[in-house]
Amino acid sequence: LEHLVRSHGVGKEATEAVYQTEDTEGHLGVRLSKDVVRVASECMERNLTVLGPRVLPWSELFRVGWSVARRAAVRALRAVLRGNPA
Repeated sequence: LEHLVRSHGVGKEATEAVYQTEDTEGHLGVRLSKDVVRVASECMERNLTVLGPRVLPWSELFRVGWSVARRAAVRALRAVLRGNPA
């Protein structure tokens, strides 16, 4: 393990996604909100975005960059063809 990335969610949903609390009988437990999956997904995306350039070879980085650029160009072209350029 050469690279370590740590990110935190921002906002009330991220802060309250997993929360340690007591129930009505005084037992200590963990409460998971309905937003826990979405918050975890956003944090994983952030982590992989930072970690990817550190661990992927140049050829894979080029493929990812090409894919992102191509997707942006297709979206822009579709917007122009529909008559509402971004």
